[in-house]
Amino acid sequence: MGAGRVTPPAPRDALVAAGWVGVINAALWAILSVVVRISWDVEGVNTVGRELLVGLIIFTMGVLLVVVCLQTRLPLRRRHEQLVGAIILSAVLGLGRTAIDQKVIPFAEDTGSFLIWWAVAVVGNLVVASPAILVSNLVARRLRAEQARITDRERNRAATAALEAEEAAMRRQVAEHLHGTVQNRLVLVGAGLDQLAVESDDEGRPDRADALRGWARMIDTVRERDVRAISHQVFPTGLDIGLVQALGLVMDRLPPSVATSMHSGEGLREADQRIPIADRLLVAATVEEGLTNALKHGHATRVALDLEVDDHTLSVTLDDNGTGLPAGEVRESGLLRHRARLEPRGGGIELLPGAAGGTRLRMWLPIN
Repeated sequence: MGAGRVTPPAPRDALVAAGWVGVINAALWAILSVVVRISWDVEGVNTVGRELLVGLIIFTMGVLLVVVCLQTRLPLRRRHEQLVGAIILSAVLGLGRTAIDQKVIPFAEDTGSFLIWWAVAVVGNLVVASPAILVSNLVARRLRAEQARITDRERNRAATAALEAEEAAMRRQVAEHLHGTVQNRLVLVGAGLDQLAVESDDEGRPDRADALRGWARMIDTVRERDVRAISHQVFPTGLDIGLVQALGLVMDRLPPSVATSMHSGEGLREADQRIPIADRLLVAATVEEGLTNALKHGHATRVALDLEVDDHTLSVTLDDNGTGLPAGEVRESGLLRHRARLEPRGGGIELLPGAAGGTRLRMWLPIN
C-alpha cells in the first residue's frame, strides 16, 4: 500500500458474501477432488474412508484460506494486492495441504511428483479464493455506489436547504423594502399631490386640483392594496412571529362572506418557533393556494383549517364546503409546484373528498 494511504472500513456485506462464496467453493472443490481421486484409483489401493479424509482436509484448508483472506481484508484491497495476496496464501496453504495429504495417503515418490501435487493444490486454492474475491468486489462496488447516491442526496438536500434559507432571507428583505421604503415614498408622493391640489385651488384652477386629488387617491389605493398585497405574497405578514400567527392573518383577510375556523394543536404551539422560516413559507403558500382554489373554483362559503405536530411531523388539513372535486382525474394545477417542494423534504400533499361534502386538502411535512 502507498505511504499515508488509509484503508477504508471494510463493508461487512462484501466480506460476508466473500465468506459464503469461499466456503461453498471449498466444499465443491473438496467433493470434486475426492471423486477424481477415487476414479483414478482403479486398483483400489486407497480406501474410501481415507479418500474422504483427504476431502475433509481439502475442505478444511479451503475454509482456512477463506478465513485468512477475510481477516487480512484481502477482498477489499486494490487489485494487484488481491492477486499477489491470493497467490501467496494459496501457495503457503497449498504446501501445507500437500504435506498433510502425503502423510495420510503417500502419493509422491519423488520431489517432482510432490511439486506437481503442490501445484494442483495451489490451483485448487485459487479456484476457492478467486470467485470469493470477485463477488466481494461486486458487492463492495454496489455498496460504494449506494453510499455515493446517499451522499449526493444528502449534499443536494443541504444545498437546497441553503438556497431556500437564502430565498427566505431575500423575500424578507424585499417585503420590508416594499412595506417600508416604497410605501413611505408613495405617502410622500400623495402628500405632494394634495399640496399641489391646494395650490391649484388658490390659483383658481379647480379642474387641475380635482385631477391632482384623483391621482393622490389612486396612489393611496395602490399603496394600501397593491403594494401590501405584493408584500404579503413575497413574505406573509406575521411569518417571523410564527406559522400560527401568519396563517391566522391569512384567514382573517378572507372575504366577510366566508365563514372561517382555525385550530392549532398544543404540539404546534410548542414547536412553532423551531420551524425554519423556509418551511413556514412553504406551508403558508400551500394553504393560501388551497384557500384560493376553494373560493375561486369550489365557490366555498366556509373553510376550516387544522394544524398539528405529532411525532416531528407537521400535519395541515384544510376543509371547505364547496362543490367538491370534479369527476374523473383531479388536476392539482397550482398545487403541483408545492408538491414538488414538499416531497424532497419527505412531505406530501393530497386532495380528497371532504367528510361532509366539499374538498379536503391534506399536507404533511417532517420538521426538526
